[in-house]
Amino acid sequence: MNIQPVARPLHGSGISGDVRIVRDFPCEALGGTRDVVVYLPPGYDAPGNARKYPVVYLHDGQNVFNPRSAFMGREWGLDETAEALIRAGRMPPVIMVGVYNNGAKRIEEYTDVPDTKYGGGKADAYGDFLIREMKPWVDRHFRTQADAAHTAVMGSSLGGLVSLYLSWKHPDVFGLCGALSPSLWWADGHLTKALAQTEGRGPSRVWIDMGTAEGGGEDADGNGVNDFVDDLREMRDVLLEKGYRLDDTLHYREVPGAEHNEPAWAERADEALMALFPK
Repeated sequence: MNIQPVARPLHGSGISGDVRIVRDFPCEALGGTRDVVVYLPPGYDAPGNARKYPVVYLHDGQNVFNPRSAFMGREWGLDETAEALIRAGRMPPVIMVGVYNNGAKRIEEYTDVPDTKYGGGKADAYGDFLIREMKPWVDRHFRTQADAAHTAVMGSSLGGLVSLYLSWKHPDVFGLCGALSPSLWWADGHLTKALAQTEGRGPSRVWIDMGTAEGGGEDADGNGVNDFVDDLREMRDVLLEKGYRLDDTLHYREVPGAEHNEPAWAERADEALMALFPK
């Protein structure tokens, strides 16, 4: 399979650094194909460089680097973020792999069990694709640190939910987890309950966060509440009970005023990356 580098950006193109795209990557576990984008850190192709790099696997890959493919044209800007952090010495250089979602099948692939309203529940097949097809290809074609301690899985919303699920089920593959605004409400909070009943620990380092302007509703007395933040606090408490330590192995953030969208995740993606890959 050929990997075609995206041309260096002209002004306003929205691509920074060395970003490459693979069209129609075959997915045996899922059926069909998937586009994949790969960001390589500064100096990767420098003459004589034999260094190996940590890898971040990102869900909703069309939204992470390129405004032309992003939902409503709003991207995370992770290429610009990583370029700035790495060049400033605030995080080690990393490779980032963004796997496009399937659109109509996104809910199925990013959820571990069915929800009574939305269906879903095929995250294991998606995990098989990442672990048995995508990751081996990346490790063959790029200089990676392939062990779990240097491999992260990261996403937002349902992508955050599936990041937690896969890193907990496969901590021997994904030792680092970034879950921005994870949809912990899914299936009546199934994942949080399941982890509470599971012995042992999952990934070695976890980032979870939520904006205070996400979710919402009223309690029985008519007071405003934020159900999404409450869900996140429950997950935090479960992880603390399992021995995670705040600001060490567990990084937890409630972000004042942040909404549930790509610009909000772009604003704090730098903190998440630095927490998962401390300098």
